[in-house]
Amino acid sequence: MIYILMFVTILSFATGTIIFYRFSQVERRSTQAPFTPMYFFDALFFGLGSKRDMNIAAFSFMVFLLSIWGLTYIKQQGEFWGSPNSYFGLGIAGIFFLIMHCRYGAKNITIKHDGLAPMKELINFRKSGLISPFLWLSRLGYLGCLVGISH
Repeated sequence: MIYILMFVTILSFATGTIIFYRFSQVERRSTQAPFTPMYFFDALFFGLGSKRDMNIAAFSFMVFLLSIWGLTYIKQQGEFWGSPNSYFGLGIAGIFFLIMHCRYGAKNITIKHDGLAPMKELINFRKSGLISPFLWLSRLGYLGCLVGISH
């Protein structure tokens, strides 16, 4: 089982890296430029640029995080639940719901491509910030992760 998860982790990481490379080529930015990952994560969360590529990138990002969490579970098996590492699953759920909110609930916002747009949307308490169920689920996931890790 561990080898299957390692294969899935490496495959999803490679897929995300290829999509990042393609994104930087389309945007005519160097992959080594310091702001390119910020552009990429804004595009990943908000679905900017090629929708197909960003959907693949978001999926591979979530699979990568879940695979890492699964490898941690396999490593710790008997002591996993209740340990600080088990609460990373809530953080992963928070990331998933934040992506869902940014893609489908955050319309008509100005993105400065500084990499902070998803975090600004997370702490947004104006307009859709109070009524979006995905945003509230994301906040609960992040809060649960922080409380569990600090516990």
